[in-house]
Amino acid sequence: MYIKLNNILDADTINNLINTLQVEFNKNHFIVDVVQVSKKRIKLIKHQCQFKINTNVLGYNYHARTGRRTSVPTWSERVQFNNIINNVLDSFDISADVKSTGFIIRIDKQSFTENDWLNNKPHYLNVNAILKCSLRSFICM
Repeated sequence: MYIKLNNILDADTINNLINTLQVEFNKNHFIVDVVQVSKKRIKLIKHQCQFKINTNVLGYNYHARTGRRTSVPTWSERVQFNNIINNVLDSFDISADVKSTGFIIRIDKQSFTENDWLNNKPHYLNVNAILKCSLRSFICM
């Protein structure tokens, strides 16, 4: 996922933005690298996916299709992740475009929310496809 800045920002502002995003993701136990790729692009990535959850803190999720535990985020964790991006960009009053596979998270200074994304929700995230599980009991909530 990329944050495409609509204006070129000074180096201090970009560094503060990157640091704030990283702090907020860490605080919410999301594992992701926030990296500047150009003057107008910031990349959010963890290995070959957007982000993972910190299973040491949050426990594992359960993937209903495979029957295995996973660090793949649930729908609500994805919504929380996207909201962090919008909140940080809003706090810096930054105009940016952010899209994530099939979802528009932000256009310019307009933030999109879960209600905007529900109609575009991928089938694999529907109806308990990935559930929150208790690490000790492996009972899904």
